[in-house]
Amino acid sequence: MHRSLRMLGILIDLQAGSRTLAQLAAKYECSTKTIQRDISSLTELNIPVHSAAGANGGIWLDATWTLSPLNLTADEIETVILALENAVYLPAAEETLAKIRAAAKPNYFDSVAESPVRPHAQRIAPVSMPSAVDQLRKVMHRELWCRIDYSGGSTPGWRIVLPREIHLLEGRWYLWAIDERSRDSRNFRVDRIRDIAPTLAPAHAADIIVDAASRPHYQSETYPEIVVDLNAAGIQFCRDHSHFHKSTRGQQLRFRCPPGEYRYVARELLRMETNCRVLAPPALIEAMRDILNEIGQHLDSSQDITMS
Repeated sequence: MHRSLRMLGILIDLQAGSRTLAQLAAKYECSTKTIQRDISSLTELNIPVHSAAGANGGIWLDATWTLSPLNLTADEIETVILALENAVYLPAAEETLAKIRAAAKPNYFDSVAESPVRPHAQRIAPVSMPSAVDQLRKVMHRELWCRIDYSGGSTPGWRIVLPREIHLLEGRWYLWAIDERSRDSRNFRVDRIRDIAPTLAPAHAADIIVDAASRPHYQSETYPEIVVDLNAAGIQFCRDHSHFHKSTRGQQLRFRCPPGEYRYVARELLRMETNCRVLAPPALIEAMRDILNEIGQHLDSSQDITMS
C-alpha cells in the first residue's frame, strides 16, 4: 500500500476511536515501527495525534480535529456516482450527487464519463408508484404499520403490513414485511403496490410480530423439499435465475421454502415450459396445475383472439 493511502487510513481509524500500534500494524500489514514513522509524519503536519503507554494506552486524535468532509479518490468518486445514478426512486440520490459534484475536483469526473461500467437504471422495473420506495423507507424509519394495495399474490387487495426491509434484486424492488393476514414475514414486489397509507397497529400487533419471528426460517428443514429434474436448457435457466441459481445441483433443482411461496415458485417453474419436471412436493404440483387451469379458463372466455 502506498504510504499516503496508509496514512489517510490511519487518520480515518483514529477519528473513529483510539487504536494501538499493534492494531494498526496488523490492519495495514506492516511493522509497528512503520506505523510509528507514519504517526510522526502526521504530527509534523500539525495533526494533533496523541499517544499514551500502558495497558490502557493507545493512539488517538484530538477531539477538536476532524477530516475534511470529502476525501475520495477518483476511483471512489466513480464508484459512488455510478451507485447513486442507479438509485432510482430515492429523491435524496439526486441531491447527494449534486453535492458530490460540487465538492469533488472537476477532473475526477473525466473517469466517470469514460468509464466502461455504466449504470443500467433503465433495466430496473418501473413501479406503479414512483414514490413507493421513499414512502416505505420513511415508514420503516418510524416503525409504523401501513396498508398497501397489493395486486400480486393469490388474494390481491389491501393488506396491513409492518415494513422491515427494502432491497433490489435482479432489477426489481422488494419489500420484506410482516404480514398481518398470515402472521408471517414475506416478500412483496414493490412494482405491484398500487397505494400505501400509514395505519394504526392491528389488534394484538405484538403477538403478530412474535408469531412471525417464531416461524421457521425461510429454508427450514421443516418445510417439504422441492425437487425438480432439469434438462440442459432448464439447468441454464436456473443458473441465470435470481433465486434458483443457489439451489441447482447437477441435473436437479432442490430447495425448501414456506408453502406460502409455492404460487410464486410455480409461476417461475412454468417459465421453463418443458425443460423441467417437478417431482415434489404434491402441493407445488397442484399450484402449477391451478395456474394452468386459470390460464385455460381465461383463454376459453376470451373472444376474437387473433394471432399475428
